Amino acid sequence: MTVEQVYIDIAEGMRDGEAEFLPRLLKKMFTVEEANIVRELPAHFEDVAKNLNLDRESVEKTCRKLVKEGKILQTDNGPRAFNFGAQFGDILLADPSQDETRDDEFWQLLTGYLTSPERMGNERNYLTRDIQVDGQPINRVIPQWKAIENIPGVMPCEDVRDILRAYPDKLNTTRCICRTATKQALKVMGAGDLITCPLPDGTGTLPEDGNCIHFGQMAEYITEAMELTPYGSPDKILEHITKLENKAHYQMGPNDRDVKFICTCCDCCCGVANAVKGSPDLKLSDMLSKSRFLSMVNEDTCDGCEDCVAICPFHAVEVKEGKARIAEEDCYGCGICVLNCPAEALKMKLVRPPEHIPENGAQLVDVEILEIRGLT
Repeated sequence: MTVEQVYIDIAEGMRDGEAEFLPRLLKKMFTVEEANIVRELPAHFEDVAKNLNLDRESVEKTCRKLVKEGKILQTDNGPRAFNFGAQFGDILLADPSQDETRDDEFWQLLTGYLTSPERMGNERNYLTRDIQVDGQPINRVIPQWKAIENIPGVMPCEDVRDILRAYPDKLNTTRCICRTATKQALKVMGAGDLITCPLPDGTGTLPEDGNCIHFGQMAEYITEAMELTPYGSPDKILEHITKLENKAHYQMGPNDRDVKFICTCCDCCCGVANAVKGSPDLKLSDMLSKSRFLSMVNEDTCDGCEDCVAICPFHAVEVKEGKARIAEEDCYGCGICVLNCPAEALKMKLVRPPEHIPENGAQLVDVEILEIRGLT
């Protein structure tokens, strides 16, 4: 594939751009005419039109189309090109209707870019060093609400019901981009049956069909700038994620008391989990903080059925001598085992103080919001 200079220029303008896959990926995303406009951004429409000998209306129309397709960002200061790789997932892959325009080569190039050693190294440093606050991981496990609902001392940022109701008017969902990208990557590699994910990818068109939950300004961007999905109600979205409680998964949000996203994560597809698997010097605890809870076994009622072993996404449970055993160092306090114990032998225990959750932790979504607001 011959790659014109315009695509190389756009790639070089990104924080974690790389030379092998990204320019070719950009060529799959943009025509040359579109790419010339994107390269000029964030210049004003009038300046772009003048520089490219185009009329302002056509420039604005093209940018609006690219924003709706999730290919560029709409900021308060006007449209601009993506700045880092996570936006290819969070924004570009959010719309299932665009999949019909994406061939195997697109998915091969996207996978190559997102998993390239150069980009992975940059992202690892960024996520585990550059934006961390006081050395704390930027993500946190949010326990299943039914597993902790009767425990005294639960904080609002730990109960999904309270988290959702804090944003009654600015709340929506999109499909899981990690699950989408993983399935497509395996498919083009001829290994589509290699992973049988326990979760659906959430490719529906209604707010309650998605597995990635967005709040506040990010939800506003998805609904109003991309016109991708309407806002959803807290009760409807809670109803949807509650339907997943018999699946092997955990809920992940920012390691902060103001929760601005919730991901429904699995061990096989999650970008956080896969980043750890692909980095011998990286531990899960570098990327993900445990909840304040720990699963405990009542040996008097445990019958050794092993349902908890099968459903734990952290592989923290085993059965020895007919009884479940929790490896405390591996338990992240997600609570999924508690909800799926037929003998009701598992309970959650509050084992960490409120200070375990930072009052002002780092949030990757804040970086995207700052870009949308035109502040970076």
